[in-house]
Amino acid sequence: MSTRTPLALSAAALLAVTSVAGCSSSTTTPEVSVSASPVPSTEATPNGIQKESADQILKTSRAAAEKASSVNVVIEQDNAGTPVRTDITLSDQGSTGTLGQPDGQSAEVVGTTDAIYIKGSSFAQQLGPEVATQVEGKWIKIPKDNPAAQSFAGLSSVKDFIGTILATPEKLTKLPVKDIGGVEAVGLDSQQGVLWIATTGEPLPIEVTAPEGQSGKMTLTEWNAPVTITPPPESDVVDISTLQTAQPGAPAPAPSN
Repeated sequence: MSTRTPLALSAAALLAVTSVAGCSSSTTTPEVSVSASPVPSTEATPNGIQKESADQILKTSRAAAEKASSVNVVIEQDNAGTPVRTDITLSDQGSTGTLGQPDGQSAEVVGTTDAIYIKGSSFAQQLGPEVATQVEGKWIKIPKDNPAAQSFAGLSSVKDFIGTILATPEKLTKLPVKDIGGVEAVGLDSQQGVLWIATTGEPLPIEVTAPEGQSGKMTLTEWNAPVTITPPPESDVVDISTLQTAQPGAPAPAPSN
């Protein structure tokens, strides 16, 4: 059984650039806040999910979320005083949006079932200055079978993402229902955070808050909204494997410890 919890996995999946672009000089745990409103559904009919056990609530919510065609996720970090914002829309076809980086800049990202495309000067600089010059104004393509793609796990589709953030933790505790941004929700508490699930309409995840002693949250909104995923034109794309061959000494994007 996985011991990973929703907050930890959401950070790994959506803030991958924080890892691949290099560690911050600060050892302070980044704080997270979100500005989006958690509105899971226009249907306000109670779903009764709060009556189930903690494990069953997670199972029921995961089943509902896996049927979704799309979701928008927004995370804002304070990285040692530098605002870092990530805003990603995931769909059944892939993902699109921006990934925040430790220096406060952002990288554009498009994820498909076959590859991840990233465009951003700060991100490119982490591959080395010569490589950054080569890819200036271009998208870097990371095929799904490239080891570097593991840093972006969960961005290929909304189903992949849901499978990532709703992994079953070792221990869950059900919390009383409360208002979360205007939506009644039941909480599932674990050592690394609290997952809040709507008790009206579809039982969808709407928020993840940081564990005790830390501050921050992530919201999930715009469930099932229409989304179009368009990969960048081939003329604007450089395959990362080509860059690695041309620049053998340049580090490839990979998670840092």
